[in-house]
Amino acid sequence: MLEVRGLKKTFYSGTFRKSCTKAVDGISFSIRKGEALGLVGESGSGKSTVARCILRFMPADSGSVLFEGTELLGLSKKEFTRIRPRIQMIFQDPFSSLDPRLKIKASLAEALDSGEAGKAKKDGITEKDGEVLRLLKMVGLGPEYADRYPHQLSGGQNQRVALARALACRPSLLIADEATASLDVSVQAQTLRLIQELREKSRFSLLFICHDLELVRHVCERVAVMYAGKIVELGDVQEVFSFPSHPYTRQLLSAGGSETLPEGRPAFFEKEVNGKENLLPDHGLVQVGSNHFVLCSRESNLDY
Repeated sequence: MLEVRGLKKTFYSGTFRKSCTKAVDGISFSIRKGEALGLVGESGSGKSTVARCILRFMPADSGSVLFEGTELLGLSKKEFTRIRPRIQMIFQDPFSSLDPRLKIKASLAEALDSGEAGKAKKDGITEKDGEVLRLLKMVGLGPEYADRYPHQLSGGQNQRVALARALACRPSLLIADEATASLDVSVQAQTLRLIQELREKSRFSLLFICHDLELVRHVCERVAVMYAGKIVELGDVQEVFSFPSHPYTRQLLSAGGSETLPEGRPAFFEKEVNGKENLLPDHGLVQVGSNHFVLCSRESNLDY
């Protein structure tokens, strides 16, 4: 479905490019059809930059992004436009993807393909009107919401509308970038359950970008942990949660209020580390389980 290989993106600042920040530093991962992959890490780790490079909101410096067998980074703007509807994104702030001047029905109709929404009328409504009502029902909103504006809805309701807009194109891949971070706990749980239910029905793949490992535990089958532009741990959710091997993953789990980490299995970097260089060796990901990979030094790998 999606295969990212060696993706890099660097930002420069200062006169004559005096300093640079490696926002994404040669990361690789894949998502299978119907699978949910969680991309987690603290603010500034490069998670959102990955999503924006995949969708070509910003150009990647190098690397490869294969979507359903097509290399996205090498496509012309016209060629990418034909593929773009099959990759949709929902943002942390739903208002950023909704036009405040449009009613909800107009916003959803705009996302629908004109070829699928015919002009024929049935029971006084067009086929497009019927599709708008179907999308609202799909995300748990009644038909009365169709004639409302975004400012008349709550944050959770607007996020549901944003999700309906994304699903209007029948995407193969949905990217959720901190989609529930701005919602309160109860609305957050409702939105996550809705995403899960719709994924089971529509079988789209999900790239779930989040800073909270506990949310990823309930939504995703696999998880990739990012730190300073690199993936430091990658694997099945159960494997990573049961046997976290990188100190940064342990730190995230601890910050999330998880239980005491299990003992009895070798882990990397037992010595306290003070700098990013020690946490980010150049030897790449090493397989430590059936589907569990950790960024470690050659010495740590030998010890393991």
